[in-house]
Amino acid sequence: MEVNDVEVRILGGPQLKNHTFFPKYLSITVRGGADQIAEFSNETINAYLFYNQIISDSTGILIPEITAPKNITILKISPSFRISL
Repeated sequence: MEVNDVEVRILGGPQLKNHTFFPKYLSITVRGGADQIAEFSNETINAYLFYNQIISDSTGILIPEITAPKNITILKISPSFRISL
């Protein structure tokens, strides 16, 4: 199942109003049993960047943390794992 428009959120610091990052939304392909997929909702999958990751980064490319229910396997993240600052 493909989950579209998963927003990448920043945790652990002030909102970065004068900065942007791309992509702001990811598409994530997941797999699970029929019962798990039937109970799955888009609100149960999240993508995060941590503020301390952003301020200590020197490359301009970060990897968001993706969380999903324990019975759901993440197969693919699109456009990719990397976030450009």
